[in-house]
Parts: sequence; C-alpha cells; structure tokens
Amino acid sequence: MDNIGIIDVLTESDAWRLLENALSEKIPINTDVFRVKIGSWPILHLKLEGEKFQSSINTKMMTAFLELQNNIYRTYAKMQYDMANGRLLANKEKEALVLMVEVHAGSSELKAKFEELGTKLLEGAINKMEGKHYVILGISALLAWSSPSIINGYITRQTELKQIESQIALSKEETRRLELMKEASHQVSYVGTNVIMTEEVINKIFKSALTAKSITIGGHTYNQEQVGKLVRAERSPSDEVRIDGEYRILKVDSSKTDFFKVELQNPKNLKRFWAVLQDATVTKEKNKELLQEAEWNKKPINLAVNAREVKGEISTAVIIDVKDRYLNKEPE
Repeated sequence: MDNIGIIDVLTESDAWRLLENALSEKIPINTDVFRVKIGSWPILHLKLEGEKFQSSINTKMMTAFLELQNNIYRTYAKMQYDMANGRLLANKEKEALVLMVEVHAGSSELKAKFEELGTKLLEGAINKMEGKHYVILGISALLAWSSPSIINGYITRQTELKQIESQIALSKEETRRLELMKEASHQVSYVGTNVIMTEEVINKIFKSALTAKSITIGGHTYNQEQVGKLVRAERSPSDEVRIDGEYRILKVDSSKTDFFKVELQNPKNLKRFWAVLQDATVTKEKNKELLQEAEWNKKPINLAVNAREVKGEISTAVIIDVKDRYLNKEPE
C-alpha cells in the first residue's frame, strides 16, 4: 500500500470536486492505482423534537437506518464483486461496514457517521475497477447518504410533485451538485439506483417524524404539518422479475469458493449483467459445467433467472436453473 497514491477528500466540497473531475476523466493523480482518504465530513445529521423524542428513536426510524445499512452492503458488494447483492458479503466484511448512529441527550439528535465505513468501502475496491468508476461509485455513495444537497433536492421534488409550498430554495451550488449526481447516474447506472434507495430512506425518516413536533434535516426544520405533507406512500425500490431466456456467457468468475458468478448478455437487447448461480441445488456442479461450456463454445444457453430490477436496471440476479440441462438427457 506504500506505493499507492492518495487523494485527500477532507471536506464535502472536496468530494463534489473529485466527483466532477472523475466524470470529466480528470482524476488529480498521476498513477493508475490510488486510494481515497476520507475526512470526517460524511455525516447524516437530523434532530427530532417532541414528547416522545427524548434521547430515543422509534421503530420506524430504526427501519430507516436498517434500510440505509442494507444500501451500504449492496454498494460495497457492487464495488467489490460487481454485483449489488449484500448477501455476497462475509460476516467479517459486514462487521467492517456497520453504520454507527449517535443519539444525543435532551432531544433525539442523531448523527450517522460514514467516515470509517467509507474508508472500508473505498479500500475494499482498490484494484477491483478502473479509477474513474472507483471514484464515481464510492464518492457518489457517500454524498448520497450524507449530503444536504441530496436531501434538499429530494424534498424540493416532493413539494413540486405534491404542489405544496416549499420553505427552501435550492442554491446555485446545490443545483449544480444535483446535476453532477445526475451525470454520474448516466455514466454509472448503479449511482442512480443508489440515489433511489437513499430517497426511500429519507421518506422513511419523515414517516418516523409524523408524531414529532419538528424535524431538522438537510439544514432545514419542518413542523408536524409540513412533515405530513411531504411523506409519500412507501414503494419498493426494486421489483422482483423473472427473466428466463437465452443468454450469452461473456465471463465466468469462479475465484470465490462460496459463490459462482457469470456475466450474461441478452442477445436481443445486448444488455449485460452479472448473475450468481443458485447454491442450494443438487444440480449446481452440472449447471456450472454447462455455463462454462457455453462460454468456451461461445454459444447461447437457455437459463431460468430471478432478478431484482430498479428502473429497468438489473441490480441483482440469480440463475435458478440451466434449462439446457433437460435437453437430450437420460432421466436422473
């Protein structure tokens, strides 16, 4: 690690600047391998006031932070294994990514700190992807989880959709930052997926504040009436879909002993995504052989696939079975 270059990201402004540079392919370091040093800036800070919020949080708030924790796991899995599936992580990896939330006395003032886990997130991805994608995925995630600009952008869109009066006006700087995040989503589609899941967390935070006198988040305070207007019905950030059909096997990754994954391409629309072979099956070894043969012979193979989809993007996929196994075979 001594010969690896270091980029200091000690403030939120540093993070937005680095993201902008990465989007323009102007990463400020003359080496292919580097790591990003995170300062203490990534903090999600909120405060609830009311009789039921005296140094405590309700179960709805707990649910919001558990969802945020799952987002962290998925993002690490995406950066480490190129699959946004938290179930791929070992217990040791999950322990290193645990989100710590401080609850202060007197009211329910909460601070979710991302400095330590952000360091683990980025260190784990060194040598796993090209520098540009490494920066875009890692830095955009920390900004999505903690930046007031992201929170205020979401609240502004909600007031516009619901046609209610907004008490905040986005600054020119916040508007520019939101455009940067949109561009990051265009260049790396998972960024957009992560933002959608983070917005669901923000909505759950507002739902937890329905019985509070007020909530302060993103640098602005909202009373109970305003919170009630901002809350929307919860939606599943992803939909489970069945995408059986013929696929080409572009790559096979058997480097991990605990799972076997392949990169699939749909020959009709040329979309690519990674899928894990379902482990709990007596036919796993035979299916692995068929998948490897399909890659070697460069021929399509008929698969049964379960996937989770966010706005048309496959976030996770599991190969349930290889249908070609049933062709021209003797009964087992």
